[in-house]
Amino acid sequence: MLSEITSAFEARNPGVASFETFAADCMAAMKKHPAHAAAYLLLGLAARRTYDQFADQPLTVDHANESKTRMLDLARRAQAAIGQDAAGQIAQLNDMARDAFSGD
Repeated sequence: MLSEITSAFEARNPGVASFETFAADCMAAMKKHPAHAAAYLLLGLAARRTYDQFADQPLTVDHANESKTRMLDLARRAQAAIGQDAAGQIAQLNDMARDAFSGD
């Protein structure tokens, strides 16, 4: 499921609406895949944060592309975490949360 959500996000333009859609898709996936809810929540919150930050102001093409690249990196890391044991998942998700939410 995450690979499909990520592929759809990757195919969209890097505008703020793409981040809003990605966030909604991740939040919906939490309900369908409760065993991986933490990964989907982290991705959804990170995407929503980007959306909220730029929804009411201009977003340069360079910054939009950089934001999209960072989000895709997080999504790929989440996908890798899903394939690990519980300790590996927690370690990977902690690293992702720190990267996504500690400073800008």
